Amino acid sequence: MYADEYGLVSCACNGTRHLANITYEIKKGDSYYLVSIDVFENLTNWHAVEGANPTLDPVALQVGTKSIFPLFL
Repeated sequence: MYADEYGLVSCACNGTRHLANITYEIKKGDSYYLVSIDVFENLTNWHAVEGANPTLDPVALQVGTKSIFPLFL
């Protein structure tokens, strides 16, 4: 585990990649793509985020919605 601005983060390893699922609260103007590149600095991509949040509509994200961002460390 390590700590970042979001708190303690648990990560897992599959032998070739390390993965951590981060819960992020959607803000005004956010899209999965923008958050992936701006907030998480390309440690994930919008395809992975969309797959991790199958119940959310990626083109109609609501402010305040909690979304999972899988980070590849």
